[in-house]
Amino acid sequence: MKKINLIGYGLIFLLLGCVSYTSPESEALNKIQGIAKLEIAYIFEENRFTDDFDELEIPFNPEDQDYSYKFIFIDEQRIVQFAAVAKQLFLKSYTGVTYIAIDEERQEASAKYIICESDNPTQKSPDKVELIDEKVNCPKGYSLID
Repeated sequence: MKKINLIGYGLIFLLLGCVSYTSPESEALNKIQGIAKLEIAYIFEENRFTDDFDELEIPFNPEDQDYSYKFIFIDEQRIVQFAAVAKQLFLKSYTGVTYIAIDEERQEASAKYIICESDNPTQKSPDKVELIDEKVNCPKGYSLID
């Protein structure tokens, strides 16, 4: 009987070892990166940005137990900002910005994005970003990660 119990426990530990764990922060970061890329695809198809999760065909719920996903700012033709705002005190928040940068010299436009992570855990929405000299910087309290 004791051998069966040990084998049973060994099997449980073996199975648990095969289950991978993704931290809530990693999951939020992946979702924000996905939104950034979907916005690029959307602007090429529709000639504008959107702040509608349904139009982007986002494959996840904008509300979960750890994060609230939302759009913060949009200029349909030039820039859209979105965020994963933490609901838990110990989690960092993320913001992404997809924008159109125009190179006057070369007479061309390109779609770009940045992803920023809060420097400290926060449940506060990030400040709105600005497009200055065809470049976007992270809002105050956030650092560039992608």
